[in-house]
Amino acid sequence: MKSSTFSKVLKMIAAGALSRADAAAELGCSPRHVNRLMADAGVARPPGVTRAARAAARESNLARQGRILRAALQVSVDGLNVATAAARAGCSERTIYRYRRKK
Repeated sequence: MKSSTFSKVLKMIAAGALSRADAAAELGCSPRHVNRLMADAGVARPPGVTRAARAAARESNLARQGRILRAALQVSVDGLNVATAAARAGCSERTIYRYRRKK
């Protein structure tokens, strides 16, 4: 493996322009070996897309749970119709009943 190619590939990985799998294909080795080479060279691994995707999904799920909980409370406190609360929260009536039991 040529050191100039290796240096270019490491810089591209660090910049996020190249994935470790693509780098492995370019260098003719496994992605795991690329990780070892990066560690040996002192190049930090870029954060994966999955971490950001998980954080976004978590935020979305918390927002959804909050909407459903507010709708369930409106049924219990304000006397709102379950069908109307479910439509507002974007869930089923069964989910509203389930959240009412949780509170």
